[in-house]
Amino acid sequence: MSAVIAGHIIFVDPYMAGGGAQRVAVELSRYFVQHGYRFTVCITKENRLAYDLPEDVELVLTCNEGRNDAAGQAFAIRRIAKRFPEAKFLSFMPNQNLMTIAACVGLPNDVYVSVRNVPSEDFNGNQALELVRNRAYGRAAGVIFQLQSQKAAFPRNIQDKGKVIPNPLSPLLPEVCHGIRRNVITTSGRLVEQKNHEMTLRAFALVHKVHPSLRLEIFGTGPREEKLKQLAESLGIGGRVDFMGFSKRAVEAICNSRAFVLSSRFEGMPNALIESMAMGVPSVATRCGGGGAEEFITDGVNGRLVEIDDDTSLANALLRIVDDEDYANELSRNAIKIRELLSADRVGSQWESYIFGRPGGDWK
Repeated sequence: MSAVIAGHIIFVDPYMAGGGAQRVAVELSRYFVQHGYRFTVCITKENRLAYDLPEDVELVLTCNEGRNDAAGQAFAIRRIAKRFPEAKFLSFMPNQNLMTIAACVGLPNDVYVSVRNVPSEDFNGNQALELVRNRAYGRAAGVIFQLQSQKAAFPRNIQDKGKVIPNPLSPLLPEVCHGIRRNVITTSGRLVEQKNHEMTLRAFALVHKVHPSLRLEIFGTGPREEKLKQLAESLGIGGRVDFMGFSKRAVEAICNSRAFVLSSRFEGMPNALIESMAMGVPSVATRCGGGGAEEFITDGVNGRLVEIDDDTSLANALLRIVDDEDYANELSRNAIKIRELLSADRVGSQWESYIFGRPGGDWK
């Protein structure tokens, strides 16, 4: 780390579990420490650190200090803010955003919050909490959106202070596979209703009838795991579907798969999808609410787009990829262009520019 600290960011998260938002925070921490900043990760609720933090990133576990309910977390954040009055706070999750803003009221610390999903889903449709969120975000120093559609969902005062910055790709992402791909279709995401893994299973059952040797690997954990396993059995594909759980090496398995599927009902900016594209894996995604997939896939050029719960279209798209090697290679060649667009340096410089006022242009 540089002897002269360029600035200090404290990233606040309830437990740093293996989600996409947390992965983005890790990549941002890597960029900032490499550019002379101090970066601290503060876990406020439960010590479930799923990712390896880069060297020189500091870790503070206020979750081990006593109360970790909402009030306890807010008081812990406030204590840290008083210790580091020059630090700028950064938070990604809706509830944590509100806590962090409240904790820093009356203190000199700037608070930056980020919108990581479809705004209407932040509080399961609770409009009262959405109003509280909007008032709180109005007091934040800045609001970072992944997509223009997210920004447009907020009142004008928040739009005016906000900035659209996409997620960065990890510089540690595996290179494009140029060898023989495994006879596997992959998908990745929490096992929750939003991710709609049921659609992937139903479509894979149709693909399996044509290619019985293919397997499906599902990376992720969540409360719907047993129901998904039961569905796979009822579709007659239980023996061909592997539930892989959470794995830090998931990208390495996805990298040499035949195809990647994102069947979500709604998404912000889907990390698993942009990673699969950057690795040259032919990818199929739903036209999900929030528009995250459509922001990056041009149908038939660098991937495929299908309607939500259109199992037949998803199956046909996968069959075209599996059966037509030239077509699959064309999708792959076009998809990997996203590596430059979303490089860690390019995206990281946008965050640096927005938070610290350093020179930098728009990401597109």
